[in-house]
Amino acid sequence: MPAFFRFRRPADACSLYFNFLHILKYIIDLLFFVSYTTHQYLFCNSVKYIFMKGVLMMFKKGMIATLGVVAATMFVTLPVQAAVKPVGQVTTLLEPSYGATKQIAIWDVVPENWVVTQVSVDTKTIKYTGGATYGARLQIVKNNLIPLNWVVTSASFDYFYITYVGGAEFGNRIQTIKTTPIPPNWVITQATTDYFTLTYAGGAQYGQMLLTTRTTPIPENYVVTTVTTDNLWIKYVGGAPVGESVRIAKLSPIPAGWEVTLVTTDSVWIVYRG
Repeated sequence: MPAFFRFRRPADACSLYFNFLHILKYIIDLLFFVSYTTHQYLFCNSVKYIFMKGVLMMFKKGMIATLGVVAATMFVTLPVQAAVKPVGQVTTLLEPSYGATKQIAIWDVVPENWVVTQVSVDTKTIKYTGGATYGARLQIVKNNLIPLNWVVTSASFDYFYITYVGGAEFGNRIQTIKTTPIPPNWVITQATTDYFTLTYAGGAQYGQMLLTTRTTPIPENYVVTTVTTDNLWIKYVGGAPVGESVRIAKLSPIPAGWEVTLVTTDSVWIVYRG
């Protein structure tokens, strides 16, 4: 046997044995450091367990048997740790910003708050409408559903031109085509053969009035005070003091909290009870 492998004194064997353990510890520490820096906590715990168990088995069964056990156990453990998700990791989907575009298949359903701006043989180009500011404008294909708080201002053979009216202030006006959807709190104040003029009735204070067409929707907390051949005068009664009385037309809606106290030939008196 060569001199290198001949252990003449027990100290030689012990020295080589513990040198091996020292090297093995450095390898395990290196693996532990790499694992820790990538936040694979389960793997770290597994490696530490392997190291401690390996040391005990070295004293019981010898170096060669222990090395085989450590290598075999690490072979089984490594694939498992690769699949472990770090504790506390959260996947976040960022909401797109206004105007973002993407292409989808022609048969795909258009997501909420997206509109189709172009169509080809097998794809659709869609644009995100969320986050728009008052007055923003888009050109969209005609078979779109119009998103909430958007109105159609004009149309061509293939397209609608829409404008965002969210964030309007009381009295703001916009001209639209007559087939447009009318958003909440907007009233028709003028109508021609092809167009409507819409006025924003939201944000009113008690007692403010608007002149509208006969065909307008009446917003919440408004009453009709006067009726003419072509128009309605409507009054905002939100924020009225308790006990306040208002004379309204018979065709007027009666808001919540108001009670009829008198009915005449052409009008109704209501009082606010709160």
